[in-house]
Amino acid sequence: MVNQPGGNTSDTARLMIAAPSFAVGWQELINIPAPAPGSDWSHKVDGRYFERLVTAHWSFGASAAAGNRVLDLVLTDNNGNTVITVPASAHVATGTSIDINLMTGLQVPSSNAALETWGGIPDLLVPPDWTWHAVTNFMDVADTETNIRLLVQRFPNDAASISAVG
Repeated sequence: MVNQPGGNTSDTARLMIAAPSFAVGWQELINIPAPAPGSDWSHKVDGRYFERLVTAHWSFGASAAAGNRVLDLVLTDNNGNTVITVPASAHVATGTSIDINLMTGLQVPSSNAALETWGGIPDLLVPPDWTWHAVTNFMDVADTETNIRLLVQRFPNDAASISAVG
């Protein structure tokens, strides 16, 4: 279609990959309170929604106790079974603080464990009562997790499916 005088670009439809679309739902930033030292954070999908995790960010502070830590992001189902484990860091040295940044669409993870790390998470529509949580391997009782923020898209249960029968 050729734009006529007075027309605009919205008169033309174009094929696009990963284009924005409309859905019954919304995007929300979830701030998770810091857990007690020596504990990992978790986020259980509210029973009213399906959720798509877009980004996950948190700060990790390793105590001065000996040993490296390795961080993962884990998704478990409503029975506590692991669905997927996503690497969140390389080895984190004692006495080090780093920021973890995970997002959908990122294909190449970082190997940086000095100040900041980033990586990809799978693009999943997660059902109610499943849980995203951090897992810190070799965690010390004085290690901390703070500044925990998840950017999610939420879809009400009644909008998650429609009848296929006409």
